[in-house]
Amino acid sequence: MKSRHSKKLAVLFFIIMIMLTANACTSPPPQPTTTAPPQTTTQPAPQKNYNAGTYDFETAGHNGPIKMSVTFSDNRIESIQIIEHTETAGLADPAIERIPAKIIEHQSLAVDTVAGATFTSIMLVNGVASCVDLAGGDVAALRAKKIDSTPGSKITKTADVIIIGGGGAGMSAAVSAVENGASVILIEKNAALGGNTLVAGGAWNAANTEISSTIPAAAGLEEKLRYFLNLSPSEVPEDYRPTLSVLKSQLTTYLAGDTSMMFDSVELHIIQTYFAGRRAGLDGTTIEPDFKFIEILCSQSLATQKWLTETVGTQFRNTLSEPIGAL
Repeated sequence: MKSRHSKKLAVLFFIIMIMLTANACTSPPPQPTTTAPPQTTTQPAPQKNYNAGTYDFETAGHNGPIKMSVTFSDNRIESIQIIEHTETAGLADPAIERIPAKIIEHQSLAVDTVAGATFTSIMLVNGVASCVDLAGGDVAALRAKKIDSTPGSKITKTADVIIIGGGGAGMSAAVSAVENGASVILIEKNAALGGNTLVAGGAWNAANTEISSTIPAAAGLEEKLRYFLNLSPSEVPEDYRPTLSVLKSQLTTYLAGDTSMMFDSVELHIIQTYFAGRRAGLDGTTIEPDFKFIEILCSQSLATQKWLTETVGTQFRNTLSEPIGAL
């Protein structure tokens, strides 16, 4: 019995071994394992808008060349230096100060021009644009880059007199109002006060016999004076004829005496101003200067000159730039 039982166990063990062997033979072979390489990210090269460096350029200004030096980093306009210029002092200074600063602040060429110095402003921008081009930058993009304008803070002031426009007339009105005890606010859109007086050449038209009588007569003086002496009253409007009559009397006296010194008078100034202002209109008619206005201009010009010296310290040279008469 024992032997038979042992045989059964041996047979059972043999069968189990066969089954295990068969199962091992039919199982899929183990798959090889692979390890993925570590992920690496390549950072894009930083954008480069300019070839860094300093570039010099000379652009045309209103009065002459404007020399500038513009420094760039890879991505910015870093500095703009105006090396040399001959623009009008006082008038162009605000543009020369503000335009470069605005370009740097906004990194844009679409900056507003400075009122009163428009041409200088435009040429400054054009000069910087040329430097941008030299540095490999995109001029068109900088010109198209808009600048958002923000309103300034509200200003509230009170005065007896508000004057809009700080040209010669506006400033004179302001000074006169202050002389009469009024408080004044003077408003001017341009960056500098003065208006056309800033570019008027510095001459003042006024009949000043004190000066003219000390200056030797200019060539052609007598010929010009005889022209006025021989004028027919019919050659001027009726309003001017009494003035012309007085002038003829003055000229007769002068030409009969010492003619070695200059001649001048308010009446000569009036007649000269009339002929200087008479012109043909677009419709072919003759435009006649209004006598009332010309008389005020010529008769009060010298007093106004002295008033400017006394009130605001305007300095005039005692020279005569007009060879014949006040105009």
